[in-house]
Amino acid sequence: MADLKSRTSLTDEYIVNGGNGEVIIDLIIGAMGQSGISIIKLDSVVLADEIIGSLVGFVIGTNKEVENKFLTVTTIITDVSKDSDVTSLDFAIKGGNQPFKAKMERAVQGEGDSVAYDIDIFFHQQLL
Repeated sequence: MADLKSRTSLTDEYIVNGGNGEVIIDLIIGAMGQSGISIIKLDSVVLADEIIGSLVGFVIGTNKEVENKFLTVTTIITDVSKDSDVTSLDFAIKGGNQPFKAKMERAVQGEGDSVAYDIDIFFHQQLL
């Protein structure tokens, strides 16, 4: 798992296999006392708009359907915990050649502050 402490953006690639198997993402809002809202797009098509909280097992399409496209996820996390000022986001993809995981986190000044997390993933087949 890539650990991206103090990072709020992730740009990477994910290798798909061109088949009909589903590509699935998980988007987990961090510790207790954090609230999040997300928008998920595949190229310019909105797949999920204003999703509140975590998202597990969200199908974005088949390997064939996502190939040569960009997944864009924007999540705003607000710290509402009295115990901690750290926001975090766990992101995972499965269904292609191998699973991918990343964790990002950022401390805020105080309760009620928000952080924007941005994820951009390009899907492609591995060149031989």
